[in-house]
Amino acid sequence: MYPKTVDIASLISSRICHDLASPLGAIANGLELMELSGAPSTPEFELLSESVENAVARINFFRIAFGPPEFGAQVAESDIRNTIFRYYSGQRIKIFWLVSGDIPRPQAKLAMLFLSCMETFLPFGGTITVSNTDDLWTFDAKDPRLRGNAERMALLSGQGDPTDLKPSQIQFELVRQMLSDAQIDVDQSNTDGHVSISYQYTANYVG
Repeated sequence: MYPKTVDIASLISSRICHDLASPLGAIANGLELMELSGAPSTPEFELLSESVENAVARINFFRIAFGPPEFGAQVAESDIRNTIFRYYSGQRIKIFWLVSGDIPRPQAKLAMLFLSCMETFLPFGGTITVSNTDDLWTFDAKDPRLRGNAERMALLSGQGDPTDLKPSQIQFELVRQMLSDAQIDVDQSNTDGHVSISYQYTANYVG
């Protein structure tokens, strides 16, 4: 069963997200109070407000994707949707989240990591559609300019060499480890303009 050892990386990620969330929240509250007090909406104020919102969205996304799976915990559907759409707001990638209901924390973590992987195939923008039917998760990334990366795709199937990964690609190794520990197989398709990945979430991945 997974996990049996302390996941240091996830705990560190969770701690960093937790410690950053408090000061960012304070800044956001301060900006809101300034707005309520009638402070003029200058370009500088708008830039600061937008930057704080973006930082908070990234913290919330990273907390789910890189934090501990917290077996037995659930992530509310509204929290998932708000986190995803705020995280990708203003980006050239559009997310179609076709998953209904609350999600067990481990499934949410794996889904967020897969989203992070899929977005790397869309450097010029595009769409990612996520669906879940009877624990069969499917991720479809589409754009005419999309080009799948064979080496990174191999990692998602338990193959490949993770030693050359950049820090911005660490999600591929985390996904590979989680799938390996849970003995989950991945089906994938990699063609010009379209990358599709699916997996059946199994009972092996329970705490």
